[in-house]
Amino acid sequence: ILLMNISIFHHPILKRALPYILLVWTLIILYLTMAPSDTLPDSVIFDYDKLGHLAVFGGWTMFVGLFILVSLEKLYFPMKWIALSGFLFGGLIEILQYVTPFNRSASWADAVANGIGCAFAYFVLRYIQKDMIARNKPESVR
Repeated sequence: ILLMNISIFHHPILKRALPYILLVWTLIILYLTMAPSDTLPDSVIFDYDKLGHLAVFGGWTMFVGLFILVSLEKLYFPMKWIALSGFLFGGLIEILQYVTPFNRSASWADAVANGIGCAFAYFVLRYIQKDMIARNKPESVR
């Protein structure tokens, strides 16, 4: 019964690591989306462009949400603002690709894929958030 109350989200290593994971993930996104396309390595991963957008920006949204829930311990933070921030970040990348001369092309389809990834992350984060709130209630309230 005691093991049921233990969650990976309460682990101190995860709590300390999340800010660094988020920073590295953000830097990877900026590199992959802003570097001139002819400098990026050829990879089969890039054959699934829209799925990649979905995963990368959905992952970024997840890391931001987990950072707020776990590292900052803000269990009641509105997850819609985190999903919106992921969508806006993805949109900003598309705008920057349009206005910068780095041989990159902006795409509405990429922006939509970014948004779908953020929406998926939102629903996962809401589930995690509800679970964390339920686990933090005193036994007499449950």
